[in-house]
Amino acid sequence: MNHRSQESIVRVAGITCLTIVALLGAPQTRADDKIDAIAREAIAKWNAVKSLKAKMTVKSEVARMGQVMRTDVTGSFELLRKGGKALYRQEHNATSMLDANGRQMTIKARILTVYDGEYLYQHQVAEQLGQNMATKRKMDTGGMLAGGEQMFEILRNNFDLTAGADTKVNGDDCWVIDARPKMPNPQPGAPTVLTHYIRKKDGFEIKLVGVNADGKTVLETTYSDIHLNEPIDPSRFKFVPPEGVTVMDMTSSPMPDAP
Repeated sequence: MNHRSQESIVRVAGITCLTIVALLGAPQTRADDKIDAIAREAIAKWNAVKSLKAKMTVKSEVARMGQVMRTDVTGSFELLRKGGKALYRQEHNATSMLDANGRQMTIKARILTVYDGEYLYQHQVAEQLGQNMATKRKMDTGGMLAGGEQMFEILRNNFDLTAGADTKVNGDDCWVIDARPKMPNPQPGAPTVLTHYIRKKDGFEIKLVGVNADGKTVLETTYSDIHLNEPIDPSRFKFVPPEGVTVMDMTSSPMPDAP
């Protein structure tokens, strides 16, 4: 197994943690009335959230060119509104298993992601690869994939949306929105439908499920043990690089697309 394949495990794990699944660039069309009604109520409730803490799990599967990579992520998510922006912090442990032509390799990584209101920092450690690196990227907003106006803007711009029947997730009443990419990912096995479960209590997307053309679940993100509006130390959202780690400045580079 070559070094490039090994590095791809950590890259996909990091991208999965951020759950960046939007396919950018498609023209915007108006959603139906039910979607509009859900968005209005969800955005209003999300904007009233001052802070949030939750546990998070992600399971994903990526198949390409005869290789299959399965990633399991566990960790935490914290959000704090400050200065009109939603700062956030994610701490995750990721285990990725690559199956390439009958050969298997497992890589474990620790990933810290911090958005401080201006920049997005990510620190990844994968000891098996001798990797200990940090990056800095420019972002215009934070917390946009967890709820709120920015999340709905991304959905409307890039997906055809259908409102599903309301349901419960872990006992919480949720709106359901099915999102089909306007520009489908040409990669075989990629999600063709992303189902978003948005909690009615606060407009927080507490579950995301991606299903491919064969009806197989290839992505599932779930939030649990959610605490709203509890005090969080603002210093949690300041990134301090570990001793000996150089931060790679990528502020002039675009955010990477999901694989």
